[in-house]
Amino acid sequence: MAEQNPSHPHWLVLSHAYNQDGSAASITITDKIPALLRAGISVTVISARTGEYDSRVNHIQCLPFGPSGLRFDLRHVIARRWGRGLRYRVLTLLASLLLFPLIVVERVLFGLSNHASWTVSAVFHGLRAIRDQRPTVIYSSGGPASAHHAAAILKRRTGIPWIAEIHDPMVERTSPEDDGTRRQPTRNGRYLERIEQLICHHSDLAWWFTEAALSCARSRHPALSDRGTVILPGCLPPNVDTSVDRHEYTERLTLCHFGSLSNERSLAPLVRAMLSMSATRSEIVSDIDIVLFGTSKDELTTSILMSSPQSKVAIKHRGRVSRTDALTAMCRADALLLIHSDGELGPETIPSKVYEYFWIRRPVFAVTNRNQFLDDMVRRFEGFVCSEHDEASIIHALRECHQRWKSQTLDSHTQVPISVDDAVSTLLDRVNKMTTPISD
Repeated sequence: MAEQNPSHPHWLVLSHAYNQDGSAASITITDKIPALLRAGISVTVISARTGEYDSRVNHIQCLPFGPSGLRFDLRHVIARRWGRGLRYRVLTLLASLLLFPLIVVERVLFGLSNHASWTVSAVFHGLRAIRDQRPTVIYSSGGPASAHHAAAILKRRTGIPWIAEIHDPMVERTSPEDDGTRRQPTRNGRYLERIEQLICHHSDLAWWFTEAALSCARSRHPALSDRGTVILPGCLPPNVDTSVDRHEYTERLTLCHFGSLSNERSLAPLVRAMLSMSATRSEIVSDIDIVLFGTSKDELTTSILMSSPQSKVAIKHRGRVSRTDALTAMCRADALLLIHSDGELGPETIPSKVYEYFWIRRPVFAVTNRNQFLDDMVRRFEGFVCSEHDEASIIHALRECHQRWKSQTLDSHTQVPISVDDAVSTLLDRVNKMTTPISD
């Protein structure tokens, strides 16, 4: 391999979901690229074919090696080329039928997620890129753990410094007492456990998005030491003119939610609290509209509402809307609803949507799960915080929000949002310290 040139930094970025519309894993890395380029860093990206080609960088897109991953990626490729009409349904059905026997064999032999086989493709193209581009840093971002696995192999083969950005905890805990050191019950869980070990033992720098996630990883792998840190990802300022798409009070208090819901990220705690308020004949609930964009009610919430047919809880669905329409709706909302993950994922994660909410500047109404860092952040940006485990706190937050709406004091915050430039500046400072030789 040709000798690297540290005076002209060139980063090899591995990210399965790079430049993929609607993917939080994509936004986290794709948004950093302009700041890296402005800092004089040349960038080569290796990604799956699920996202759009990015002409700003040397972008290498590759299909995964395994059949389940191939089926997943082909769905995105076909949808981008022909939309999701009849041709999409026919072609994806044909691909599924052709690949089904191989997928069964893959599941029996390996039992890993469909992204795992992308590691093989990423290593193959990574070695070629290293030979041709001579990068000074390997940067893995995920999301899918295959990017980290590929980066670990490339680091071992070439010795190039490796930095890793971990979006979500890799080891799932089942209770507050569970430290994650027990044997994982599934093959995929054990695979992710091994990837976390590779990161903590062999990366030159690794960062998580919360102190809790870092602390848990470090407790499992003390060798991580001070190579582990926390860097908040932030986000780019949304392309919206708040002077035009500005908030105006109406006869309804609107709590607007953007993004997905599930039984693990559910409206249920909020709805239960609103039903309790209705049982005490509170008129507050009848003034509130919960408006969902890009999703529908989760099954748990639907079940609760079906058991209370006389409920005054109003949930409206707006379905999928364009990016422009979503931003306009955010600006016009009375408050932006943030629903946190249930279970043990909550204390270790921060929903990426909150950074965009802060840029919109409308108050955030956050129903959180044992995450003091997130609670403090929302309060700093003048929002409302309540716990999914404490119905009284949800009722108190609803009453406070309703009172400020009635008095027309639900003002936009004046704090400085968390930007991608902040994240990149911190990252570059750490990388420079990591790669600069220490003088005697």
